[in-house]
Amino acid sequence: MHLFSRTETYPESLRVLITIESASVSASFAYIKKNGTISLYGNCNERVSLNDTDKEGEEKIVQALTFVLETLHQKYAKQVFGQIKNGKSMGITVSFSSPWCKTELFTKTIEKTVPFIFSPEMEHQAVADLPAPPDQESVQFSRLAVFLNGYHIGIPEGKKAHRADIVFLRSVYDKTLKKAAEERIRNVFRHGVIEYKNSLYENAYALSEYYRHEKNVIVLTVSGNSTDALLIKNSLVVGSQNFESGYNVFYNLRKADDTILFQKKVQEIESLWAEGVVHTLKAFGDSYSLPRTLFLIAPDDVREFVLHLLQTETLNTLWLSTDGLRIIPVLPKNFTPLLEDKSFTKLPLQESLAALALRTRLKNKK
Repeated sequence: MHLFSRTETYPESLRVLITIESASVSASFAYIKKNGTISLYGNCNERVSLNDTDKEGEEKIVQALTFVLETLHQKYAKQVFGQIKNGKSMGITVSFSSPWCKTELFTKTIEKTVPFIFSPEMEHQAVADLPAPPDQESVQFSRLAVFLNGYHIGIPEGKKAHRADIVFLRSVYDKTLKKAAEERIRNVFRHGVIEYKNSLYENAYALSEYYRHEKNVIVLTVSGNSTDALLIKNSLVVGSQNFESGYNVFYNLRKADDTILFQKKVQEIESLWAEGVVHTLKAFGDSYSLPRTLFLIAPDDVREFVLHLLQTETLNTLWLSTDGLRIIPVLPKNFTPLLEDKSFTKLPLQESLAALALRTRLKNKK
């Protein structure tokens, strides 16, 4: 799947968009119109307090999901189904982020002396040959790219080559949470096909459609207990990294009482989180030259603090020139030509991105 594919048609679609992050759950209704604009209904969000040793993490997430779904249905379902005729054809999209969904990249190479014709069967066999994840996990594959004789080919089927390199993104979902989530969803929404998505990839997919000129970027997503990064080169995902620290540590700083202790704790947290980002970028830099553009996805109440941490001198030394890193905060208001809020609340960040990704997929299917 090429991130910057283009077509022009927009089939109408009504969806429930659900995002399950490391320590939060959110949901909205989304209606995509024929002209491509998206109406969002509801901004239901519930944060969960988790720590590194919390053995009830999944249970707390499921409880938050139950609350969010019931709130969304009670407050906004009547308004949505009253205004939209095709409510019965509603679909449901659930996006998981780490640690509930692990992102892995694989490249499978097929090479023969005699030229061969690339076929879907070859791709299916390549998937079957990939190393298997643990039995308790649920797996989903997405083909990111195919290179024939070293050249990226958008539609490789039917083309002849000596060598094919197939790049896959594998999303490994937590099977227990996925099953529990489906049960809770069906308790509230009895109809509609449920599809599962990798939130990290969905974010990149949405941004690539809106910022088509940005072909070499880093997408950094900061959630409650986790920070994830995708590296995109020439419009293709080529790297994925994650470390277990997110905005919850910034919230915890506010609980310090003693001024000296507070300042010391702030410095420790800043240092640890910044080191995680530096390690992530260095891991990308081992194989690729680092892009100078970074999209930052973070909640409103911590975004400025995260921006401050990213603008440190240590981070900028990863680039050889003095230009450093250009950071673009991802804000729902940036998408207002396409997005409109129908519930008179603030546009939700994750559901805005999920809606934009859905819009692009529907458009490209026509």
